Amino acid sequence: MRGVIVLLSHLSVFLSFGQEHLNKQIDEIVSLHYNHRTFTGVVLVAKDGNPIYQSGFGKASIEWDKDNLPETRFVLGSISKSFTATLTMKLVQEEKLELDETIDYYIKDFPKDKARRITVFNLLSNTSGIPNYFMLPGWTEGAWNREVNKKMFVQELGKLELQFPSGSDYLYSNSGYYLLGLIIEKATGLDYESALHKYLLEPLNMRNTGIAANHSVVLQKATGYRFDKGGGYRVQDYINMDLFTAAGNAYSTVGDLLKLDQALYDENYLNQAHKAKLFDPLFQNGWTVDSLQISASKTLHTVSYNGQIKGYSSMLTRFVDEGYTIIILSNTGTGYNAKMKLTQDIASILEGEASRNNKLPLSLLFTKSVYEHNLEQTIQSLSLTDLPFSTDKRLLKELGQQLEWSGLEGQSKMILDFTKQLFPE
Repeated sequence: MRGVIVLLSHLSVFLSFGQEHLNKQIDEIVSLHYNHRTFTGVVLVAKDGNPIYQSGFGKASIEWDKDNLPETRFVLGSISKSFTATLTMKLVQEEKLELDETIDYYIKDFPKDKARRITVFNLLSNTSGIPNYFMLPGWTEGAWNREVNKKMFVQELGKLELQFPSGSDYLYSNSGYYLLGLIIEKATGLDYESALHKYLLEPLNMRNTGIAANHSVVLQKATGYRFDKGGGYRVQDYINMDLFTAAGNAYSTVGDLLKLDQALYDENYLNQAHKAKLFDPLFQNGWTVDSLQISASKTLHTVSYNGQIKGYSSMLTRFVDEGYTIIILSNTGTGYNAKMKLTQDIASILEGEASRNNKLPLSLLFTKSVYEHNLEQTIQSLSLTDLPFSTDKRLLKELGQQLEWSGLEGQSKMILDFTKQLFPE
């Protein structure tokens, strides 16, 4: 018995050492991204629902000198659609909604000739043909950053021409999810936020999650930032958050998102039939069923979603076969490919497939140079024929686009021009 106890003690020390080494590797890769300013925020990594790594990086509020912490609340952007989609399927399971019903049954202010051709499922799966509301006249100029009542907004959405016959193609549409939120209100007799709390957040004990509406005050919420022209960060411009209801204005913490992730493994919240519908790989019903290549020889099955709204960015990736969960919440608008790169790097560590390529990605160097306001000097110091950096044109192109959206057109052009020289094709 004594020998068994000693053996178990040695095993415990070995596992503890292994976990400590794993955490160190994860922390090093997240710190690399933070130190080069591709990311500030919080990262959580879990195995079978148990956090094995969670840490905050940078400031939740620069003005008030508040750090990002695991309990910091972040606006999620389009991960809000995952909430709406999961809530919708719960209401379908409880027979309060029908996916095959046309939306004229629920929404009276949308043109009937269009509404009679669009089903609830078309909205859920982004197959309605309704354009994104970024197509509304004046949207990009900020004309909609004012009080807008629901009836008027629905009528304006109804004026947009359908891009294709409903159900015949795919078009990502915030407009469709805004309408889906109104249908949830009609089906439940509650406003969207109350319905979300009653049918999703309260059953899953997600106490740090809610809706960041225009006039709401959210405690412990990170401020959203973008790069400033003179280096560093600036507070993101105001946007009308109410128009993103059900599509992009939910807030949450890494811990609450882990609760949602875990609730979708058993049948206590959704039964198998409705989960199969929610995670149908043929559609993007608020979740993306896909795979992620983490090394030259290994690809993992994933269920994930990504979000971005001015000043904030998020990614939740579920490795359903391995039981891993990786959650990234950012308050500096980290781009999709940058978040995917960080997720890929962490998953590679978890699977023992970490790359031996120690070259720093060029996109990280450029991001840090933008933050330090010396991008032009950095580019002038580089030689196209002898770059000691790894180059990924997706990351470089995305960084250029992110800077353009931040109003840094000159620095955006520098990066995109350099990328064209690297990849003439």
